[in-house]
Amino acid sequence: MAGVSDGPVAMFGKSTTHFVGSVEQPLATLPGKVGHALHNFTLLAEWWAGQHEFADFVPGINYHRGKSVIIVGYKLANTPGTRGDGIVLEFGRTF
Repeated sequence: MAGVSDGPVAMFGKSTTHFVGSVEQPLATLPGKVGHALHNFTLLAEWWAGQHEFADFVPGINYHRGKSVIIVGYKLANTPGTRGDGIVLEFGRTF
């Protein structure tokens, strides 16, 4: 997936228009019992281009079961040393 994001100073620290992209790879495609055991898991990577507050690369893993999703990743700033990298933990629920 890919797109363009546009944001104001209040959100990004400066007015910015930038590319956003992500890729996902379901682990169920692995052969045999491994793929069957990992059928609820997906590898993912998201990238927000630019030098603003949310400009990060985030590789991670997505666990989806029923109406719930848990995402665990690690964010890496596009400009090393500008701010801390860190763990990302998201929980979602479809209603």
